Amino acid sequence: AVGSSFLQARVERLGSALHIFGHTHFGWDATIGETRYVQAAVGYPSEWSQRPASMKIGALPEEPVVVWDTASGFVPPMEARWSRYYSDNARTAELAHVL
Repeated sequence: AVGSSFLQARVERLGSALHIFGHTHFGWDATIGETRYVQAAVGYPSEWSQRPASMKIGALPEEPVVVWDTASGFVPPMEARWSRYYSDNARTAELAHVL
């Protein structure tokens, strides 16, 4: 969920208000700079049984995650374990190549 400096620069150039991403299998909802990043991984059943707190975001797994409501626009940020981690600890995207 850290991402790379290259990907961050690419998203910033696009100027999107919202970037929905996947692959890491963690619940994620954080704003970095001007962009809100959201991931709501469906994941594997074993991930939900072994580490549900890191998968949870919004109403998952009971309901799909909603990020836009036609009546009110973007929904408020959702609690997600790993994005909360980065609100307290600096991202180190420049180290993504060593992972």
